[in-house]
Amino acid sequence: MIKIKNKKLLIPLLFLLFFPLITLAEATAFPILGESCSVGDICANGACEQSSLSGPQNTFCTCTSDSDCTSRFGKKTPQETWTCKPGEAKTKNLHYCVSSTRGTQDPMVKSVFTPPPETPNSDGDEKTEKLTAPVISIPIPSLPSFADIEVSPGETVNVPYIAQYVVAIYKYGLTLASILAVMMIVIGGIMYIISSADPSKVALAKQMIFGSITGITVLLCSFIMLKIINPNLVTFTAISVETVKKDIQHLGAAAYSDITGKPLLPASEYEKMAIEAGREVGFTDDCIMVSLLRKESGSLPDAIGHDENVHWDIPSRRDFLKSGVKWSKATFPAINKIDTKSSEQKSVKNDDPTKEIATLDWRFSHGLGLTQVTIFPTDKCNGGIGKKNPFNGICYSPDQLLDPKISLDYGAAYLKSCYTKAGSKGLTGEDQVLGAFLGYNAGPGNIKKELLATHHYPIGAKKLLDACHASNP
Repeated sequence: MIKIKNKKLLIPLLFLLFFPLITLAEATAFPILGESCSVGDICANGACEQSSLSGPQNTFCTCTSDSDCTSRFGKKTPQETWTCKPGEAKTKNLHYCVSSTRGTQDPMVKSVFTPPPETPNSDGDEKTEKLTAPVISIPIPSLPSFADIEVSPGETVNVPYIAQYVVAIYKYGLTLASILAVMMIVIGGIMYIISSADPSKVALAKQMIFGSITGITVLLCSFIMLKIINPNLVTFTAISVETVKKDIQHLGAAAYSDITGKPLLPASEYEKMAIEAGREVGFTDDCIMVSLLRKESGSLPDAIGHDENVHWDIPSRRDFLKSGVKWSKATFPAINKIDTKSSEQKSVKNDDPTKEIATLDWRFSHGLGLTQVTIFPTDKCNGGIGKKNPFNGICYSPDQLLDPKISLDYGAAYLKSCYTKAGSKGLTGEDQVLGAFLGYNAGPGNIKKELLATHHYPIGAKKLLDACHASNP
């Protein structure tokens, strides 16, 4: 009969053999607020709440206290406070977080549930765009399928793909480590039992057992220690990206006719004119100019763009916020330090009358017409506000830039010059076309290959080009 010299080893050995290490390993990577949770999952705060959604994914990790919201979203300023509020119909009956500066936060991660698109109202709400989910080359067990994200221009969207992938790798690695540790403990235990007569093998068995116990303890305790120090250290959050919304308004048929003396035609008629303008400058792909019109003005010549009301990285927007004065002479607190996440700063808009071109607030730049030729505050010719076409030397007034022919000729020539510039920088094929669009929006000097996949303008232009090519094979 084999005698076990050190019976004390049996206690941790049996405990580890029958204790669900793998379950513990899975539980350490807690789903965060807003992520879906299911049977067996443990939310960071233990609150897995059922929503009013109909579907398989209808339970989510939600807040139970104000501190949950603070831990999840953090504080942008010392004065910012968070409140956890009970669920309402608008939040699908889920508890949700409200910031004193950033407002209400969606209680569901966007990629988990994408609501069906709503029908645009009579005021002409902008359509959402779909961000296509990436395809993973190396699949990871337990990694959920990435879902496309619906984005409305101007909103801040949370992109969770990287966070989800890192969490899946963490869970997978922790599970493998747990399995390996248990296997080594079992092997060490067997060696210890059958090798009691050989001191060297007993020592090796002890080393294997205690080494495995130490390794898995360090692995699990490090997670717990980091979580105690700061929960954000072990919380993988989605990347927040602010999208750009063009502040485009339309004069309407009556005002457009009064200014130009021409009727407002269907968009398809202007796209035909755009194709001709593109061919005149040498474009062989008709979809290039069609996509430009759809991107800039929605293919309507009565479009007026207010640069002071759009994205913070546009000089006119920054100048407007710093001025503290609207067109009507109404004042607001001047904003010298721009907070790109502040909903209050986003809501500050100018109030100049769109339908009166002559009285637009010309302290700031405005885009006009089909191709949104931009007049800057410093652009003056013929004794007043105007834009000199560098390609033909003619000075155009704001009213004249609303003329379809003038706008198309100007826009086509400028886009062609950007296309040539992109070619001189080594871009070819589709990259050269997208480089031209990038230059049209950001300036020819900013045409860079690495920006084609990250800058909002060429990304949007590519979608329009692809759609045009698909409908016109």
